[in-house]
Amino acid sequence: MTEELIKGVRVVTTKPAADDVQELASREGIHAWRVDLSKISSKTDLLETIGKALSFPDYYGRNWDALSECLRDFDEGKGWLIIFDHADTLLALPRQDLTTLEAILSDAANFWSAEGRIFGALFVGGPTLREALELAPPH
Repeated sequence: MTEELIKGVRVVTTKPAADDVQELASREGIHAWRVDLSKISSKTDLLETIGKALSFPDYYGRNWDALSECLRDFDEGKGWLIIFDHADTLLALPRQDLTTLEAILSDAANFWSAEGRIFGALFVGGPTLREALELAPPH
């Protein structure tokens, strides 16, 4: 059940809920990053912010393909969790950007699941963001 709370892509509505998932991930030996999206106003900002927060290598191309590749290049650990704080700012981006980001994160979760590892992405935002990402409410 613990893995179910961490893996996959979903939205929570409060920072304390995200903090609880991060604490659970830490107890389970899963590396977690916090990505502050409060200043995001474009796809370029988003990709740059993710790359910096996750300490992607210098060759990270700051495009969707590079993001997908880097999310599959983690080499050590039981699993990974990315928590996107202030995620409602993503609603100002074109819908296609939201759709693409969600697809890349879901693909990464499926990839790592097939490898027997855990990958999750958690957006801290409201119901409008959940609807825009077409994600089910958390369990």
